[in-house]
Amino acid sequence: VTTHPIFVKAVIQLVKETGGIPVVGDSPGLFSLEKVAKNTGIKKICDEMGVKLAEFTPSVSVKGGNEAIFKQLEVAKVVFEVDKILNLPKLKTHSQLLLTLGVKNLFGCIEGKRKAIWHLKAGIDKKAFATMLIELYRIVNPTLTIMDGIIGMEGDGPGNGVPKNIGLIIASSDAVALDTVTSEILGIKGKELLTNVIAKQMGVGETDIENIDIVGEKIENVKINNFKLPAI
Repeated sequence: VTTHPIFVKAVIQLVKETGGIPVVGDSPGLFSLEKVAKNTGIKKICDEMGVKLAEFTPSVSVKGGNEAIFKQLEVAKVVFEVDKILNLPKLKTHSQLLLTLGVKNLFGCIEGKRKAIWHLKAGIDKKAFATMLIELYRIVNPTLTIMDGIIGMEGDGPGNGVPKNIGLIIASSDAVALDTVTSEILGIKGKELLTNVIAKQMGVGETDIENIDIVGEKIENVKINNFKLPAI
């Protein structure tokens, strides 16, 4: 369900090696960050590594661009107090948006108590929810997205799916491109992933697989057959 603690630890080590001071943060929709971090093993890693665990409260009101549908979003203040954002999603399915990958993971920057409101809106208007996520992505603008696709989730995610051994780490400075490539690996057409559709309409990120430089494994060598999608 969540990014593996060992994965987080590896990124912390890499940040420290560059001379950076890592901070690990989130804003869970249920329970406190302290409780969720303890249950998932993230707190243990942070304690071992001497890293601060940052609750994403309070929020600040951020204006969208001139063409934004949502004129302002309430985003965790700490997002604007650090030099770089490293976005660490888990590869998994999502019953409202099909998949929750690089772009959707930034929903963590919305304060927990506000998440339920947005998820309720998503049940009514998925396009509005996907549009908000793209505008949030544009505001947060992560320096790098590194996705834990070692053991992913298929079926009825994001919480009730089943583990899927995928064996991939996928990284990009463009989370939209990362989502595009991941969709291709899973055998999903880009137009099926609503956040990609909205990103293309808004001119955010790269959604055309032909325009994305693939470094490392070739897509055709790592494709996943019969990946089970959620009931939407």
